Order: sequence, then C-alpha cells, then structure tokens
Amino acid sequence: MITDSKTTVDGLQIFYRIGGNLDKPPLIFLHGWGSRIDSFGSYVGITGTVEELAKHFYVFAPELPGLLRSDAPKSVWNYEQFAEIIFKLANTLNWKPSVVMGQSFGGGVATAFAKLYPDFTKALIIVDSVVSKRPQNSYMTWLYAWANFRKKIFPSPFVPRFLKKLLINLYFGTPMKFIDNKNIKDKIIMSDIDLTRNLVVDYNRLKMPLIIVWGDKDTWVTPISRAKEIHKETLDSKLIIEKGGHPVLYKKPKIVIDDILKALPQNL
Repeated sequence: MITDSKTTVDGLQIFYRIGGNLDKPPLIFLHGWGSRIDSFGSYVGITGTVEELAKHFYVFAPELPGLLRSDAPKSVWNYEQFAEIIFKLANTLNWKPSVVMGQSFGGGVATAFAKLYPDFTKALIIVDSVVSKRPQNSYMTWLYAWANFRKKIFPSPFVPRFLKKLLINLYFGTPMKFIDNKNIKDKIIMSDIDLTRNLVVDYNRLKMPLIIVWGDKDTWVTPISRAKEIHKETLDSKLIIEKGGHPVLYKKPKIVIDDILKALPQNL
C-alpha cells in the first residue's frame, strides 16, 4: 500500500509517498526532472517504480521542490540544498539510515545527499543520473537555450495562460490541476536552477556501496559513456547496463529493480 502525504519544511509544502513494510530495508527514492506521477500516453510515471520498490523496501519517495506537486524553492538552489531539505524531511518523519536511490536529476540530488550525509546513506544507487564533471554536450546546450526561453515565456503577459500551464506540465511534471498563478511564477526560479545546477563530487570519496544503473540507449540525455567512466574510477562500484533509454527505470521497473537487488549487499 502506498500512502500519499504532504508536509511543510522550511516554508515549502512538499508532497511525499511512503510504501512497503516496516520490516523491509529503508530506501529513499528521488525522481527525475520532468517525471510524472502516473503514466499518460508516451510519458511513463513514477508510481509503478515506487510500487515495485515497495515490494522489497520500506520506501520514502518525496516529490522534489519545484517538481510535480511540491513548492519551488524561494531562491536558486544547488544539488546540496535539495539534498538538505530531503534530509530535514526524513528527520521529521524519523526515517532511518537508508539506501538512497535517484534517477536523472534525482540521481544528482541522491549523490549530493550521500556526500553530505554518508552515515545516513547505507548504499547509493544512481540511475541514468546527472553526474559530476560532465562535459557539455549538444543536449546540455539545447537545455540551456530552452531554459532561457522559458524564463521569457512564464512572466510574459502576451503568452496565453493555457500554454504556460501546458509547458509546466510537460517539463516539470506538475499535474494540470495543481498549476495556478503561483506555480507559473515559481517556474521562473526553476528555470534559473536549470541553468545553474552543477554537481560537484569525487566518487572515490564516497564510502558507501555505489551501484550505477544505465540504459544502453541513453547516449544523449545522460550519456552511458560517463557511467562507464565513473565505474572505472571507483573500485568498488557495480555497473548494471539495461536495455533501454533514459527512462528505462520507469518503463521496466521490475527488471531494473530485480537487477539492483542482485547487486546490493545482503547485510543492509
């Protein structure tokens, strides 16, 4: 059973879900930028992944500030600040040290979390993740151009409100019924975050087990070549390559999670 809740942390309303049994190992799951709650058309939601994880773990799945239904930060945050508010929320819920797992942008937040709170992170799983020291590719060049374009659209009185809502739904994963004038204003901050976010971490300094999971067709958004480099840089890491692209976790949750379970240490 998955429960859907919300609370306020540092003045921000944050939605989160909890699933699974208390006797299972605890796990924190952090979704990616633009993820959906539920599947719609070609968009694959995170609910199936949370449900599959809950069969094996006691899962805490917060919706990152500014994405899905959660309030956006009041200023431009880096990955560490996203990690800090997730840690505060976990403490509010008396959550125990956990496996920390993140996909895409959530993988960057999970990595920053592991860097800041190593004693709270029993293992780190990054899935088609934002990575540190990544050279800018054509996708990132497009991303920055698109973020600058969004910054002009959201405050413009000449752009129809329905178009702004559609863009917010498509890019930030926010359900249409949750989008109001405040959300539209908030997304200006998220565009600034999108332009400035930069993960800085030395993977060799992470003391917990590291599992790297990537789709073999993810060659543009978060190129698999970087995952292979990180695996070579970190002696104790494990690399799992799945058949699929950037959203392989959401499209094949059972297959991916079964492979992760095989790679995780048994003493968690």
